Amino acid sequence: MNKKTVLILLFMTLTGLLLPVTLFSGNDVFAAETNKTNSDSFRGALTSIQNDQNGNPYWVVSGLFEISNYNNINKTTAASPILNATFHMHTVNGTSLHNHTISDFKIIGKPKTFGNTTIINGTSLVTMQKVPFKDVPTNIDIFDRSAISIKFNSPNLSEHFGNMPVYGYACDETCFIRR
Repeated sequence: MNKKTVLILLFMTLTGLLLPVTLFSGNDVFAAETNKTNSDSFRGALTSIQNDQNGNPYWVVSGLFEISNYNNINKTTAASPILNATFHMHTVNGTSLHNHTISDFKIIGKPKTFGNTTIINGTSLVTMQKVPFKDVPTNIDIFDRSAISIKFNSPNLSEHFGNMPVYGYACDETCFIRR
């Protein structure tokens, strides 16, 4: 691994650890009963590197996500899962800081489960520079209820998120500040 890659990974790790403390400080972000098997929500932090069109690390992503109605995803009469996320993006050199939100997720079809992986397809509202993009094809993969990937498949986003999903990990109330 070269020095640049090590520095990027170190920065991403530190951003992922510090962001939950700063992103929503002063607000009650999440309830204390998170990510337990019987909990109806799946929550955590987004910490990811997005590559440019040449496959080089370009964007650092850090933020928070929540999927409500999580325990109902495989029930035919249940409410659709609700995905909400807010995250910051900036270049690996620290410039071009901006925010994105994901909301209004609508499931398409039924979730598929393969072993410990659940795949949910649908559409969502994605904001880019405060401009809403509606009905963005969104693929969510949940791995053993401990990690997540979110991929947007829309030419309208001009490949802003690169060719890779945004990755995250589950964490309980210890990841978030409550005041």
